Amino acid sequence: MFRMLLSMSRVHNMHGRPADSWKSKAQQSVVPCTRISASVGQLLREHLDQGRLEFITSVELRLALGETACFRVHVLDDQQTVIDHNSTENSTKFAVSIVYAVEYLNLVHVHPIRQQYLFALPTINSVCVCDCAGGEDHCRPGHQYNNCTADTLLCVTSYHAHQKPVGCPSGAEADLCCQISVKPYRNWIFRALYIGQPTTVAKFAYRRYSINNNNNNNDQTWTLETEQHLTVTLNEQSDFNIATDSLHFSLNGGLPHWQLKEGMYFHRHLQGPQQNANEKQRANDDDINSNNTLQVGVPMNEPDEWDPNKLGWLRLENGHWIAHHGHLQLPTLQHVRVDDCKRQIYTVDYNARHSGGVGQPNFGSSVQENEPWIRRVRSQLNSVEIEHRRSPTVNVQVQINGTWPVNVSVSHRDSVLSDFDASIVVDSTNNRYLNLTLHNARGMFLGTVYKDKSSQIAELAFSLRTTDQSDNLHTVRLALPPAVNGTRRVCLEVNPETSVCRTANYVVQPTLKQPTLAMASWAVKQGECENCNQITLQSIGKYLNPLQWFDGIGDVSEMIALAIESLFSILVILVLLCLCRRFAWPILRLAIHPIGKNKSPGGI
Repeated sequence: MFRMLLSMSRVHNMHGRPADSWKSKAQQSVVPCTRISASVGQLLREHLDQGRLEFITSVELRLALGETACFRVHVLDDQQTVIDHNSTENSTKFAVSIVYAVEYLNLVHVHPIRQQYLFALPTINSVCVCDCAGGEDHCRPGHQYNNCTADTLLCVTSYHAHQKPVGCPSGAEADLCCQISVKPYRNWIFRALYIGQPTTVAKFAYRRYSINNNNNNNDQTWTLETEQHLTVTLNEQSDFNIATDSLHFSLNGGLPHWQLKEGMYFHRHLQGPQQNANEKQRANDDDINSNNTLQVGVPMNEPDEWDPNKLGWLRLENGHWIAHHGHLQLPTLQHVRVDDCKRQIYTVDYNARHSGGVGQPNFGSSVQENEPWIRRVRSQLNSVEIEHRRSPTVNVQVQINGTWPVNVSVSHRDSVLSDFDASIVVDSTNNRYLNLTLHNARGMFLGTVYKDKSSQIAELAFSLRTTDQSDNLHTVRLALPPAVNGTRRVCLEVNPETSVCRTANYVVQPTLKQPTLAMASWAVKQGECENCNQITLQSIGKYLNPLQWFDGIGDVSEMIALAIESLFSILVILVLLCLCRRFAWPILRLAIHPIGKNKSPGGI
């Protein structure tokens, strides 16, 4: 047999009592009880087999992030008399009242890390040598695709034929050989993360206080007896028991409306033990310095991508920098042209959109800048935790089991507000916000946005609450609909009798310009081979060495071709010698010894 005993909750306002009445002997601090929606019901359950009755009291609470629900349990005596500590009639006859407090501490999205890798923003450099035709050989076609890596750097050689022979002694085309090296920008290492759908985790604090009346009727002492932190998931209903107090908690709902999208993010990776103290301090001074932020807004390579126009194609694996098919990819990224081959002056550029070359690299923006609902980011080894600033309300049902009927009253403190500042801002990305700065604020406030200064035409209603008890200033940012497009009057209701109103000026920030595509940034450089392409005795003597004549012959066909060319050259030389002896030599003799000078004087 069941008998249902229903009782309506009664709200007990504890604000206005002396400050000492709120001081706990354990904490010596004020209990921050919030004004919330609550309902109380009672059920009398009769166990027929055991022949006993069980009284069940159910308290339903609606808690938002940062709120604390306080409800006082009054035990009834045999005559069903309620213990009321506002009177002194029963203060020496009955037990001390118990106060239970449930605080919504934080709300976190735990995103699993599906895949990850370490990468760097590449800084590409080229060192080239231009080789004129003839003279010493400084560049050969076999220079292409060779590995020139030293230590942990990535280096590949490239060969460029058919270059302009500017400054060369001959008019034949020149060759250019380069070493393309890649190193991390400022030795920074980044961690790329692919995060999945989150699990919603909420943390609550459960506390139990005992209340004792002092000599003064209005002076009470709250003594903290028990404190316990409870972590639950809100993706499904959670139930748990507090065995010491015969309490049963049930939570459901409260899933936030905002969450990060599944996809690629990155942050600066601190290398830990191998960093010295100065490097760690410099890293801590950077904007994207640690695991407490996530960067977005730039294209990222997924783990199976190696696109040079996205971040993440230069990766760190097993202590070495690698790029997928780097010996093929790096030469295709390089574009070079010769300006003066003799003086070793050339111009170079790279077809890589994100590199640490000229100017400040684009690292995008942090998720905290783009998403005002994010309070904090923590990147772990296998997960990313996103802590929220605000949340929808969570339905908390507390069930009190006992052998005696109880009565429950809900307690709260009044809200306090000294003043506030307001402004309506349309930011650079066309988001519309109501920015509020509350001074010396505590509790929950009901807000209204009015179109006119006389506060007659209401346009928007909202509620907000302060959670940081230690701060004198509390900043709140609320999203607004597009209809709010000018200066407005904003009022905050501290309590039913008191409201504070201020004018919110309308501010429009310049629209964020879309990033322009980087134009070709040709860089003029000079090679380090200063004495190349100079005519020297050594370069001339090299071609007089018969061993050099056969250099470069690879097969029989080339040898036959060389033999035919040699025989033809010898034949041409012999013909020229015959012509010289037949015609040029007599003419030369006549020029040197004329015929008239050869006759003697006595021959007349």
